[in-house]
Amino acid sequence: MSAIKTVLLLLCFSLSVALFAQHRQAIHVDEIEFALVEIPEKNFAISETEVTQDLYELIMGENPSHNVGEKFPVENVSWYDAIVFCNLLSQATGRQSVYRVDGSANTEDWDYPIHSGAGILSEVEIDMSADGFRLPNEDEWIFAAKGGADFLYSGSNDASEVAWFSRTSGEFTHEVASKKPNGYGLYDMSGNVWEWCNDKIKGTRYRLKKGGSWCSDKELCTVSFRGAHYPSRNQPCYTYFNMGFRIAVSR
Repeated sequence: MSAIKTVLLLLCFSLSVALFAQHRQAIHVDEIEFALVEIPEKNFAISETEVTQDLYELIMGENPSHNVGEKFPVENVSWYDAIVFCNLLSQATGRQSVYRVDGSANTEDWDYPIHSGAGILSEVEIDMSADGFRLPNEDEWIFAAKGGADFLYSGSNDASEVAWFSRTSGEFTHEVASKKPNGYGLYDMSGNVWEWCNDKIKGTRYRLKKGGSWCSDKELCTVSFRGAHYPSRNQPCYTYFNMGFRIAVSR
């Protein structure tokens, strides 16, 4: 590669980093910071990383993760655990709650014991007009994961550059943001932990999951791969050591 081409590539990368730094919003809850990244030409922002264990434990009061570390992604969470977290985080930061059960946004009214493997029998209502925290929809997740490019994985055609998967992970999760980000400055959208989405498989209780995990073959970590699971062990409450999530907000 010529010296001129190398300089041009470095300049382009620097401009990209500077651009998306402008779209990064840091949020503080007590002494813990996390960041949202506004997605260009879209009406949503998404978290820079998967939800970390320190933030999750602060909001939920406990940490169900198998591989423990403050800046490791929380895992072993069901879809229901994730939406309880979203509503509680919304309330803690003065935002409107997105999720309701039987008309109530108060999670104490849901009769749902967190991290129990239980489910919620009533239909969960999702208010996309609320400004609170939520799971991304699948189309939002895919657009964000592409990062303005058309790579096989989120940020690269080489999985080992951007993803902790079965051949690179050593059979456990890793701290978030320890691999290369994609073009929007988002980390770990391929690998580390599966990420719950809002969407259901039509006619079932299965909820979609995206991105693959530390124990997935790299083919499951592609942007296009579409996974699904019960949200709990009994239904949409399924949990395992490779199930986590990241959060989004409408704007």
